[in-house]
Amino acid sequence: MPAPRMNIVLALPRWFTQRPIQPMGLLYLASVLRKAGHQVRIIDGEVERVNQEAMATIVAAERPDVFGITSTTAQATRAFALAKALKGRSPETFVVLGGPHASSLPQRSLQECDALDAVVFGEGEQTILDIMDRLAARESLEGVPGTAYREPGGIVVNVARELIDDLDTIPFPAWDLIPMQEYVASTWFPNKVKQYTNIFTSRGCPYGCTFCGAKTTWTRKFRARSPENVIAEMLAIMKQAGCYLISYGLESGSQDVLDKLDKGTTVEQGIKAVEMTKAAGIKVFGSFMIGSPGETTETVEATIKLIRRMKLDEVGLGVTTAYPGTDLFDTFGSDVKDLDWDKALAFNPSAADHSDVFLKCTDMDDAQIRRLFHKAMRESVLYNPKLLIRRLSHLASVRHLGQSAKAAIRIFNG
Repeated sequence: MPAPRMNIVLALPRWFTQRPIQPMGLLYLASVLRKAGHQVRIIDGEVERVNQEAMATIVAAERPDVFGITSTTAQATRAFALAKALKGRSPETFVVLGGPHASSLPQRSLQECDALDAVVFGEGEQTILDIMDRLAARESLEGVPGTAYREPGGIVVNVARELIDDLDTIPFPAWDLIPMQEYVASTWFPNKVKQYTNIFTSRGCPYGCTFCGAKTTWTRKFRARSPENVIAEMLAIMKQAGCYLISYGLESGSQDVLDKLDKGTTVEQGIKAVEMTKAAGIKVFGSFMIGSPGETTETVEATIKLIRRMKLDEVGLGVTTAYPGTDLFDTFGSDVKDLDWDKALAFNPSAADHSDVFLKCTDMDDAQIRRLFHKAMRESVLYNPKLLIRRLSHLASVRHLGQSAKAAIRIFNG
């Protein structure tokens, strides 16, 4: 039977810094607590400009089941004062201290602050869930790894908790629980950079710097999140910040063509990138080229199938061209004499004209390239009702709709 839902307030005491830093530890704790069904609130004393007494009054009015405080050593005195102030107003609330100071000195923290009911040391995500379960069941913290607590006979320090091996299992920080607009960049950022955020990609450091206490919480064992997990969080943050659309140069549905273009990516990676972006709620523009080195009727068919498979919101199709400054120009254009630069944009396949391709990159003639391009446009875009519906959902204006319709007619007639 699942433990009943509980209320918890997580807090960072005010310590009058000029540039508040997002409380990453609390954000991670909040995310796992919320995922487990608990009601969570975060109060950053610095951002909300409340001292210990004022914060205690606010929290006591809410009568939470648990009050969790994080603290560095420089904040320890203020954290103790906050715990004491809260306990005096709401003695039934269970008060827990975590963070770097508590992880370094769990027993001493309990000795120095009798308002604390328990201390969490080391990684706290699983520990806080175990504490909530024990409290819900009205049981002591006996045997809960990563905790120190009070018993009638004195202070008990349990064994350290095993590290979380798979960091991907930890939910993304609960960014929505803090006023992100209040966290502004330090003076060493460029003047135009105001708001920012942090992304932790790993935990643990294998080095032994004598001045660093990171080993107390994370140990020296290095653990990294997967690239996919980090990218997923970045996309989620971008969406929250207002990102509307991301454009990916996917180029072709043929791995052979991608390899000849030295893309350094695979078709499957492109598919995964689009899926992850869409999952974050961000629209995707996919751009493709027809007429690349190694292009055949079969590779164009592969591109058409890929476009129809992907849930793209916009598609851009162009003809591969060996422009100066590219490796393709060195291969296909460096020996060509009397080039007319005005024709670099002359070939407009969407208008179904019959101009030459400027420095083509394939053995196919211009007519073949035009035919394959129009085939790709018709079968992957114009005869793709799901794509058309997605495009209609975000057309900028009626004028945009008219322009799209005219281009489609030209391609149909081409």
